[in-house]
Amino acid sequence: MAKAQQSSSVLSHATSSVLLRDLFDLSLSQFISEAASGCSEEVVSLAVSAAAAQPITLSSGDTSVSDLSQCKDIFLSGVTGFLGCHLLQDLINNSSANVHCLVRAPTVSPNDAKTRLDSCLRKYNVNLTSEQFARVIVHNGDLTLPLFGLTESQFLLLSESLDAIVHNGAHVNWIMTYAQLRPANVMASHFFA
Repeated sequence: MAKAQQSSSVLSHATSSVLLRDLFDLSLSQFISEAASGCSEEVVSLAVSAAAAQPITLSSGDTSVSDLSQCKDIFLSGVTGFLGCHLLQDLINNSSANVHCLVRAPTVSPNDAKTRLDSCLRKYNVNLTSEQFARVIVHNGDLTLPLFGLTESQFLLLSESLDAIVHNGAHVNWIMTYAQLRPANVMASHFFA
């Protein structure tokens, strides 16, 4: 009974000073039922969604790469952000691999995706030579879409050719809800497995 009273006080007085051990003392079902009282339907849905999440199971094959410099083909998501641009530069400078980049573009044209990437590289002062940029293979797609918005044949061909995946892509927005962020930030990981 003391735990139930403690959990009520933890949830009703949720501040940055809540101790993590108080939260870990709750079972998931206790947390959901406590959260449900007085919370919006969206919050309850979020808790139920988190509780029902399936673990990611990696497919067969070697799932560890200890040396990216030995890879022939690397997939990089999130390449249009600050960190992604610098990861691309590092991968290009320290390997001979082709780096496949998923880029969201305003149209389905591959040239628009490449133009957007080039613009982001300039914005973050990342300079690649034309020889280096020739090893960057841009795929126009979206992490929030099934198969990243690629056709099934494109997705299969890509997945069979990759030696490594550097998943850096995410929606970064402090105003969006979990439900809005979930497709890119959570569900996209399932396609990598």
